[in-house]
Amino acid sequence: MLKAWVENNNIFLSEDETIAPSDAIEVPDGTQISDLKIENGQIVLKTQQEKEQEQIIIEKENLLREIFELSNKFLSKYPEAESKGWQNKVEECKDIISTNSIDQNLHSIIYSEIEALYGSIPTDFQIVIDYCNSILEKEQSFKIFSGKIAGLRKRIENSNDLNELQNIIPQLLTDLKDRYGL
Repeated sequence: MLKAWVENNNIFLSEDETIAPSDAIEVPDGTQISDLKIENGQIVLKTQQEKEQEQIIIEKENLLREIFELSNKFLSKYPEAESKGWQNKVEECKDIISTNSIDQNLHSIIYSEIEALYGSIPTDFQIVIDYCNSILEKEQSFKIFSGKIAGLRKRIENSNDLNELQNIIPQLLTDLKDRYGL
């Protein structure tokens, strides 16, 4: 027989009747402490709906933490200085591609990056264009990743479906990890 009692506003369970106080109540075998709550000073069984709501909260917290860690992993692939100048770098690449020219003063980030990479600005300008296109592809990849993370976060926050939180959303996170090598 399983007994439950309250001491110092904490619930205790035991099968050993010798340690249970005389005012302990009997609860069904298999009952866990998490199945019980204190209501008006008495121990009561939580409803299935209450247990599911608690599980939804736990799942949401775990999934949101996982999304945060996933975002940090993705962003940590790039040094902070490079991340902060990313948008400027993208704008320079767009300008280089549209004007089909590179200028040390107008495109200082890309100019110095290409110069460091190749030792000088390549005479074959297609190399510069290809380099800029690779940066723009990364930008597009980052936008897609950011959008998916934002949408997934909102979906988690809005969901009250335990099955979705436990099954569908973790699969979407796994797909994201695989796609972005995280």
